[in-house]
Amino acid sequence: MRRSSAPNQPPSADHERRRAGKHALSARRGVAFVAACVVLCACGRGNERLATYNVDPAKTVVAGISSGAFMAVQLHVAFSKLFHAAAIYAGGPFDCAGGSFDGAMTCASGGANLARLLATTDRWSAQAAIDPVSNLKGESAYLWSGSLDRMVERPVMNQLQTFYQHYGVATAYEKSFPAGHGWESPYGQGACGATQIPFMIACGTYDSERAWLERFLGPLRPKNSGALLGRLVPFDQSEFASAAAKMDRRGWVFIPQSCAVGGRCKLVVALHGCLQNGSLAGNTF
Repeated sequence: MRRSSAPNQPPSADHERRRAGKHALSARRGVAFVAACVVLCACGRGNERLATYNVDPAKTVVAGISSGAFMAVQLHVAFSKLFHAAAIYAGGPFDCAGGSFDGAMTCASGGANLARLLATTDRWSAQAAIDPVSNLKGESAYLWSGSLDRMVERPVMNQLQTFYQHYGVATAYEKSFPAGHGWESPYGQGACGATQIPFMIACGTYDSERAWLERFLGPLRPKNSGALLGRLVPFDQSEFASAAAKMDRRGWVFIPQSCAVGGRCKLVVALHGCLQNGSLAGNTF
């Protein structure tokens, strides 16, 4: 299916300004929500109000799976002053969907026009609708694509790698596993090749989370096999996203013990995909 506009007819300048402005407003609302939830959250039933935490602004990462991965790329590119690295499980280039459902379906199969996406990104950067693309140079991204993933095809991840490399982002691209559509983790309940709710898979002894955490944040301490030294806290998202956004009311934040008492913290904002919401998957993600 095609969009209603003629494929060879360039959009008007007014149309471009409206589209870039709409995109920037939407993205900025998203990041305002993320930032606000780190600093101060509304109390809701069973939810808590968060304190202020000592987050290192140079160690902020965004990550996501599937639709969350596409959004993670949006945030990384639109807000490159805020996010300095991205871990993308089955996502695609910036503005890949072009603002339409048909565009999203084309994008997921790797059919997006990469030259158009790069031109749009450059134009919006020049218009200050997004942060300068020059910020991306020297940043880092980890890309995961399973060879058995039929929901977000390998070509779209290849396009994402090309997109990032065009702007000087150093990419680590893991595509050697016969994995289905899912977030790979040693705690994943599904087999590596599975594509099923909750879309959390394990691929042998590999640990993709460790791979990108070390890449972005440096050496890690040994894993804690006992009780968590921190708290998983539910918070009310409704203050930061309108009902029209169709966000679940409840979000979750893990606060390490050292962070809770004023220690310097690193921040990972993780975005789940479709059918991973709390009513279907609990807090598995």
